[in-house]
Amino acid sequence: MIGWLLPEDASVFAILRDIAIALGAAATGYAAVRGLRVWRAQVEKRHIARRLLDRTYALRDAIADYRAPLEEVGPSGQDGAAGESERIFLLSGERERASMDLVYSDRSRLLSAARVQFRAAARAAKTLWGKEIREATGAVLKCVKTLYRETDSYLDKCENEEWLLSADGKATQGVLQSQVNKPNEDKFLKEVEAAVSKIEAAAKPHLTP
Repeated sequence: MIGWLLPEDASVFAILRDIAIALGAAATGYAAVRGLRVWRAQVEKRHIARRLLDRTYALRDAIADYRAPLEEVGPSGQDGAAGESERIFLLSGERERASMDLVYSDRSRLLSAARVQFRAAARAAKTLWGKEIREATGAVLKCVKTLYRETDSYLDKCENEEWLLSADGKATQGVLQSQVNKPNEDKFLKEVEAAVSKIEAAAKPHLTP
């Protein structure tokens, strides 16, 4: 029976065999393409997570630089040129608004540049991970906003000795100037670190395959 069928149906079996081979090849190709797409998506997610962390740390460092203690030196010409970003010049023992504006203007440019790069990385991350990343990145941006707000308040009143010694004045200075000798008492630093930790908790799991 089988011997009788094979000669007559050989071409049919050959066609079926070719179809089966073609289907197998197509399935293998599809799996390979799909696997490649999945791999690329994973690589892209890791890249976005890594970039977000890099930009977060850069912004954290920029915040630290912005809050670095202001060095008080003599009038311009004694210890440095006017406008040098890490100095406040004192005239007659009083802070000059113009000098303070210059100092914080220099620092603000660096902070703003870091914030722009951070926000770009945050937008890319939010398209993938949504609410969790949005809340974490928002906390860091809130810290930057607080710095700018307190800077405006400080510059408006920095020549008022009474305000500088008041509770409000000290609170503003506590935000703007890091407590180098008492880091455990630096409330604003703790706020920044908490915000950074939230981003780490949200982004680091995406660094692993």
